[in-house]
Amino acid sequence: MPVAAALYSAAEQGRTLLAISVGSVLLAASCFFRLRDGEQLAYLLGYELPWSVAVMAGAVALGDGVRNRQIRHAQQRRREQDLLAATREQAARRIAHERLQVARDLHDVLAHTTTVISLQADVAREALDDRDPATAQAALAVIRAASGQATEELRATVALLRQPAEQTERTPTGGLAQLDRLAAATTAAGLPATVRVHGEAVPVPAVVDATAYRIVQEALTNAVRHARATRVDVEVRHLPGRIEITVQDDGRGDTGGHGGGHGLTGMRERAEIVGGTLSTTSGAGFAVRAALPLRLAP
Repeated sequence: MPVAAALYSAAEQGRTLLAISVGSVLLAASCFFRLRDGEQLAYLLGYELPWSVAVMAGAVALGDGVRNRQIRHAQQRRREQDLLAATREQAARRIAHERLQVARDLHDVLAHTTTVISLQADVAREALDDRDPATAQAALAVIRAASGQATEELRATVALLRQPAEQTERTPTGGLAQLDRLAAATTAAGLPATVRVHGEAVPVPAVVDATAYRIVQEALTNAVRHARATRVDVEVRHLPGRIEITVQDDGRGDTGGHGGGHGLTGMRERAEIVGGTLSTTSGAGFAVRAALPLRLAP
């Protein structure tokens, strides 16, 4: 029994071959000395040897089995820990992505709305100074419409933040169908804007639709705030497999005058998220061009 316990311990520690070798040597030595002492070969082979082999083999097998179970349990725990770490990392990435998306949405909504409200407030103030109530009322109506639209979009963003993470699904608050409304708000802010659509419209994925809207919104906001332009044109081209958007003004051609920091960076990031591209050109005015795919990459 002490020998069996030693073999079990060796096998449990991963030294199975050593346990088998030691057991074999001990059996051989035991048989040799018993035969030398006159024990009958038949009795040794028929009774003693099988019993000793069974005990030693059982001890080795039991120790090896216990070790294998320990290894499997350790591997299972490691897999569970890796899965938990991966889940946490994925959740952290998702939260960071959502925060970035919300930051972009807030920037786009507030930048556009505050620009319109600021300009129209100046118009209303000057109209009141000039005793022109009709113009003042028109400016206030634009302010009210812009603030109402911003309130709707901010409510949608806040509702998104209040949803549980596993139920979060972004609902676009604007798309290509609302570009005329953006152009009207830009015109009301003092910069005449037009929208022209070329080609036959086809169904556009919701995220691409929202991306196109936000890019145009930011480009128009930059034109109103920085370009010193007298007009801005928006063109949407429906092409096979993609849509192309161009926002061209006739103002300053330098990038610094068009929100060259977070504005252009945010537009470029939005385009890249859906697999598209965004570029800018300057010269006789400033142009923002985006190409967005109709089919999202898996």
